Amino acid sequence: MTSSNTFAAPVNTFAAPVPSRTSVALSLALVAMSCGYDASVSSGHTHVIALRPDNPAAEMWRYGTDDVIEFHDSTGGAFRVHYTRDGDHAVLAADDNMNGTPDFVEDVAAHYDEALNYYVETLGYRAPIADSQVADNGGDSRFDVYLLDFGGSSDGAFTLDGCLVDKPAQCIGYVIQENDFAGYGYPSPALAARIVGSHELFHAVQSAYDRDQGGAFNEGTAVWATEAFDPSLDDFEHLVRNYLENPEAALDRGLGYGQGLFFQFLSERFEPALIRTLLEACEDGAGGIDDPYWLQIIDGILQAEHGASFTETFVEFATWNLYTSTHANAALAYAHGADYAPLATHRVTAPYKDNLRGFYASTEYFSVLVEGRSNMTAALASTDVSELADLHLVLAVEANSAYTQALSIAPTEALPLDTEGATRLVVGVVNTSTEEVIRRPGFCIGTPDEVATCVAEIDPSTVAAPTKTKNNDGGCHAAPISLWAGLVVFALLTYRRRW
Repeated sequence: MTSSNTFAAPVNTFAAPVPSRTSVALSLALVAMSCGYDASVSSGHTHVIALRPDNPAAEMWRYGTDDVIEFHDSTGGAFRVHYTRDGDHAVLAADDNMNGTPDFVEDVAAHYDEALNYYVETLGYRAPIADSQVADNGGDSRFDVYLLDFGGSSDGAFTLDGCLVDKPAQCIGYVIQENDFAGYGYPSPALAARIVGSHELFHAVQSAYDRDQGGAFNEGTAVWATEAFDPSLDDFEHLVRNYLENPEAALDRGLGYGQGLFFQFLSERFEPALIRTLLEACEDGAGGIDDPYWLQIIDGILQAEHGASFTETFVEFATWNLYTSTHANAALAYAHGADYAPLATHRVTAPYKDNLRGFYASTEYFSVLVEGRSNMTAALASTDVSELADLHLVLAVEANSAYTQALSIAPTEALPLDTEGATRLVVGVVNTSTEEVIRRPGFCIGTPDEVATCVAEIDPSTVAAPTKTKNNDGGCHAAPISLWAGLVVFALLTYRRRW
């Protein structure tokens, strides 16, 4: 049986602001709490801690002055959904079962119940930390979800109440979620609530282990979790485009939604439990490490759990990424790669000579027309051998819009591939380092003779880098801009996402 209650929101003399993505990132509203957790920003940890939206002093999202706020407790008993029926933050009014609670509110509560059961009972994760220690806890220790109008700036956010004193990266919080999803482009409000709810709830699960693993991990694993929870949802397929279009960015940098692809790879290549094992190992003090960081510890976990190094795993990931969109092959890579965006490559002409700038834990792909060459290869070269450390090449031959060969080789191996009758050669330069290093080797593509000549001539201090264009196999080619500037511009222009 569910329960409901109604109360009037306290008088609020401030107009409710419509926050921007930037203001969310920059705001820091701290509240003084006690009882076994710390609401301040702990040394070495950065947390945004905000007042709840039914508090008149809330700086970011809050209900209006005259809003009457009600709540609905989920059937499973773990969640309380707060909402209003009037004003800007009013939820959808339909009540087809005529039980007095809007159907949308009941849908939200049911989705949270189902997602929690999946994460905890099926996948074995911890439940979010109960807010019984919080003075302003929404009425009881149930996990609180507040439905408000974001004005198009976002669709949901997991927000912190405070963190444990003895483990300041383990935190308590609640979710603020869009009240009706009007104008958001989701197939339906119910599906939108299912996507956003499962995503935000996984942020609360993460915070029961360690909140400080960065956006790439936090958002990437949350995107993966939503896909694991309900593969029929299409959020994952939309978001992994952001990685496939920018694989040359370091794996642990950027907004992180697209990095869900890496965690999907780990889940398919090894097992879904690997993601939980990794999160458990990120907890402060795990493995005797004061503050473990996921990219620094993943190699040890892979070796201990599956006898595989991060180096070979990341090279395999770079290979799997070839098999997306029209090049999908479920026997060799992702089970649903046909639903993913095409992999972006730089379209260049052979013989090709370049100076690279390869970020750690990244891959840069190049596409070269064969143009009658019967054998082709690629190689890296440098007068400084340290520039070749951690680097590998992935080569694939395309004929009739499919890859007929794909393999990885050492950076200087220059193994010839049979390209007779092929259309193009795709080469991925993989930097498998997990340290924050950038490699700058010389790079050659062509026939074995052309590559040998190129390697002999390379001096990385003098070779000019030719202009490259990016090809995503969809017909869109544009001269590249600065990688990080491009990521920032892309984020500001296109993201109306969750935190």
